[in-house]
Amino acid sequence: PEMSPEVISEFPFGETVNLASVRDFTIQLECFVNNFHNNTAKYKQALYNANEKYSQENLVKSIMSILK
Repeated sequence: PEMSPEVISEFPFGETVNLASVRDFTIQLECFVNNFHNNTAKYKQALYNANEKYSQENLVKSIMSILK
């Protein structure tokens, strides 16, 4: 699934890519792959933080608080 660029900007657990240009995409993908090992801890923490904010559980809690 696609991820919102805003979420990735807030929680940097990956990279956004330009799919309109094969050249740009190739460079961005190569950079991501080459730096993945160095960024693993950062990506892991960002995924955890994004899940804390946007999890289905938190969505349900938010809706329930509105309905009270």
